[in-house]
Amino acid sequence: MPSISSGGDGFYTASLNPVGRVLFDAFIHPKNLGTSFPHPTFLVECDSRIIPEIIKHMKKYLLRSKVNITDVSSLYQIWNVWGNEINNLWWRHQVPNPSATKLHTGTLVLKENIAEIGCRDKRYPNMGLRLVLPVDTKPTLPNSFTELPSKEYIIRRILHGVPEGIHDFPQGEALPLQSNFDYMGGIDFRKGCYIGQELTFRTYHTGITRKRILPVQLYHEGESVPTTLEVDRNSNFLLPPPSSDVIVLNRKGRPVGSIGTSCHNIALALLKLDIIQSNDLVVDNGQGEKLRVKAFIPHWWPKVDEKDTEEKPKETALA
Repeated sequence: MPSISSGGDGFYTASLNPVGRVLFDAFIHPKNLGTSFPHPTFLVECDSRIIPEIIKHMKKYLLRSKVNITDVSSLYQIWNVWGNEINNLWWRHQVPNPSATKLHTGTLVLKENIAEIGCRDKRYPNMGLRLVLPVDTKPTLPNSFTELPSKEYIIRRILHGVPEGIHDFPQGEALPLQSNFDYMGGIDFRKGCYIGQELTFRTYHTGITRKRILPVQLYHEGESVPTTLEVDRNSNFLLPPPSSDVIVLNRKGRPVGSIGTSCHNIALALLKLDIIQSNDLVVDNGQGEKLRVKAFIPHWWPKVDEKDTEEKPKETALA
C-alpha cells in the first residue's frame, strides 16, 4: 500500500470481513488541495448504493481516534479517461526553459496534473486515468478525446474482466483472489495485520484459487457458440439479475457460478475455473428463458491462467 498521508495518487483496495470475504471495493484518494492540505484528508470512492453501510463499517474502527467521516458524494463525480495520449496527461513537468538541453542543479521543476485528485487506474493495464472532480467540472482534455455515455465505461469493464461494485462483489461472499484483487493490484502481500489477512495469505501461498470473475457472452439457445468476446449494442436481451446462478446444462448438483454486472449481451460472472471451457453453461434470465453462457479468459491475465486458444476481446466505439 502506498504512503499517501502527505498527498499523492490514489490507489485501489477493498475491505474484508473477519473470515476474509470481500465487503466492498474502493479507491482511496488523498485530497491534494484545500485549506487543511497537507494534513491527512482522504476521499473513499465506492459504490454509491452502499455509502451508509460503508460509513457504518468504518465508524466501528474509530474508537477514540480524532477522525471525522462525512458523506460528500453530492460534491464530486468520477471520470474515467483512456486512450493513446493519457501518458502525457497525468503528471506533466513544466520546465522553466523548454529549449534548454540541460538543467542546472537545484532548478525548480513544476509538476502539473490534469486533476488534483485521482490516480492511474491499474486494475487493467490500459484502464486509463481515474479522476475525482467537483460535480460542476469536466476534465480539460485535447480535442482527440470524446465524451461517451457512462454505459460505455461499463461495457469496457466487462470486456476486459474488471469487476466493480456490489453487483460483482456481493457483500461477504467472494474471496479476494476469486475477485481478482491479486491481478488488479488491490492486495499488498507485504502488508500485515488487517482484517481477513489470514485466509487471504493462506489462499495465496497454497496457490489454490478454484473460482475467478471472468467476462462472459450471453446468447440464445440454437445460436452458434461465440468464438470471440464481442458486445452487440443492438441486442435486446432480457438480462439475468445480479447473483443469478450459472449451471451446467443437464448436470445435477450445485451451481458452478453466478452472474454479476451485465450489459447488452455481455456480463461478468464468478465461475469455477475447471468448467470455463464448457459450451453447456446456462443462466435463467428471471423471465423463464435460459440463456447460454460462454466464458473468456482476459488476455491481460498472467500466462499461467491463459489457454493457447484464447483471443483478445474486440473493443469498439471507444475514445
